[in-house]
Amino acid sequence: MNAETARSIIDQLATSQSVMLATNDIILYSSLAFAITAFVIWLGPNTKKR
Repeated sequence: MNAETARSIIDQLATSQSVMLATNDIILYSSLAFAITAFVIWLGPNTKKR
């Protein structure tokens, strides 16, 4: 295996890991936003049934 092939493999590994970390962050922030929104709706006023 020459040096260029090794660099290419390492680059692909680093790229795939960075995409995974970014995806984890997006899922985390989305779930936090969902939980906060659900909590705010839960605290909202109740509607009166007619």
